[in-house]
Amino acid sequence: MRKLTTDDATVTIAFEGLMFFQTGDDHKKQVVIVDGTKHHHHPHIEILRSEDGTSTGNLQPYKKLALDEDDVVSFDVAEGQMTRTALYHQFVPELRKYIASGDVDRKVIRQETHKGAMDYVNLPPGDLTTWGTLKTSVALMTSTSHLELKCFARFVMLTTTTSPKRITIHHRKSGTGDESYDLEPTDFVIISNISLEMPGGVHHFELYSQLLTAGGRVGLFRDGNTQCPTTSGKGVFREAIERVLIAKDSHFVPNADCGPTGP
Repeated sequence: MRKLTTDDATVTIAFEGLMFFQTGDDHKKQVVIVDGTKHHHHPHIEILRSEDGTSTGNLQPYKKLALDEDDVVSFDVAEGQMTRTALYHQFVPELRKYIASGDVDRKVIRQETHKGAMDYVNLPPGDLTTWGTLKTSVALMTSTSHLELKCFARFVMLTTTTSPKRITIHHRKSGTGDESYDLEPTDFVIISNISLEMPGGVHHFELYSQLLTAGGRVGLFRDGNTQCPTTSGKGVFREAIERVLIAKDSHFVPNADCGPTGP
């Protein structure tokens, strides 16, 4: 991935934690934010803005937005093509490959209210890749009863091909209406669903079972205990974004299984 210049910068969006990337019934690309409240997950959005309006300027906190239950996040651009790099396919495990029984609930695919889906995000078109990995591997049981060692992405990165000018949060459950904010082409948006508490023996991958049909569950999880290639995908974004990601990565790293999955 080439580095961006000031003239061709577009909004970049990072995702961290328990998120399921899916294609809905309408073929639109979406993210399901998994309900991890029992393990202290608090989904939120951070918008960082260039201090001088250029792609080389330092990124400063602009907005921090808490997400409520059953919110839907969207951007003001039409749907379009979504590409995925080899890094995405390597570090974003395909959820259905690790389902022991059941399938993703149709309500989740249709973005309906669902007990396991905390929130939904409708994605603008762009290029999906990853930045870094969680530190150690995990062993996931496939639907055919084979253990596979997997490393989860630290961040999934979306470089938009059409830069959105507005982000909107639709509060479906609270009924408080829409909450919208303008975006600049050099903004960096982080959508987060991680836990800042790491009690021993708590596994997060099992929370994906909440997205499945009644009685469904994901396969068994075990610690892999091998080191992951934590530098994969680093150093390809503009320096201001890299600095933000490095700072977050050095401050706190989630559990080895608290990572995103794909369809």
